[in-house]
Amino acid sequence: MPPKKRPAAQPDSRVTRSSTKKTTQRPTGAQSNTLAPPPQPSSASMSASTGRNATGSRKRKQAVIDLISSGDSEAESEPDSATMGNSHSRHRKRRQHESPATKPTKKSAKKARTARALSPDTVLTHWFDELKGDTDEIMITDSVSWMESLGVSPEGIAFWVIAYWCGAKGRGAIELKEFMDGMKALGIDTNDSLRRELPALLRDVAPGSDQFQKFYWFCYEFFKAADAKYLPLDMACAMFTVLLDERSYTTKWTPPAESGNTLKARKSIICEKFPHKHAFIEFLGSTPPPTKVITKDQYRQFIPFNEQVDTDFNGYTIETSVWPSLFDQFVTWSKEKQSKGEDSMDQS
Repeated sequence: MPPKKRPAAQPDSRVTRSSTKKTTQRPTGAQSNTLAPPPQPSSASMSASTGRNATGSRKRKQAVIDLISSGDSEAESEPDSATMGNSHSRHRKRRQHESPATKPTKKSAKKARTARALSPDTVLTHWFDELKGDTDEIMITDSVSWMESLGVSPEGIAFWVIAYWCGAKGRGAIELKEFMDGMKALGIDTNDSLRRELPALLRDVAPGSDQFQKFYWFCYEFFKAADAKYLPLDMACAMFTVLLDERSYTTKWTPPAESGNTLKARKSIICEKFPHKHAFIEFLGSTPPPTKVITKDQYRQFIPFNEQVDTDFNGYTIETSVWPSLFDQFVTWSKEKQSKGEDSMDQS
């Protein structure tokens, strides 16, 4: 009989435990004396390990989505405040930079109003309103206080000269437009500036100047009535007295009536440019008066008569005279006085 096979030897459980103990290492040093039990795989971990790729991927995607969402919301909220802050800052700087031009301050607005109020037309209109009387013109009767404020005699020639430079049309008055145009042309806008310029204005129309003849003719048109063709005799005598006196073209001139000098000269006072002036005024004032009016031709011709006829009337022939008849009468009157040895009693 074949011998019976012995069964394979089974490993001894002691050997197994021993080997297990040998493979287990004890902790050394600072390690705890208590051994941590080895991790035991659980069903959750097993399932997690098996579905790690799918689940982990989903979590990462979700985390990324959450991160992006939270970042977007923060980006939307934070940049808004920053943008608003920058925008306010930029607008503030722009307003500061543009404020003088776009939004004037109270001080600049006041200056602007003042500048508008001090426009040339406004200044001259206000000045004119202060000078005029009850009418819309500056009449010669309204000029008394004005001339006094300028430091000249109201009986003098200053108002006539101002009217001439303003281009007044007549009636013995200055209208608003004439006043404004004249003062603008002269560069005058106040009483003070007129006071400074007045000596030159007088001098520029004085006898011997280029403007004298025009000024002399202007005065006739300025003082005669609108529809009249002559000057009243008393007005013409007053005009001859002032216009033909060289001293009246200065601000320091005082009319004889204001000087208080009542003395009369024993001899005619001869003016070099107008040697017949005093004798002719005396002739016009004689009794009976040779005329009642002075015509435009008589008024204008008196200047060349003084320039061409000497005081002795040498070569003057009445029969062949081309002068106005009033001048012929004056020559006859003067020769009769000379033949009688009478001196003209002129007032200086």
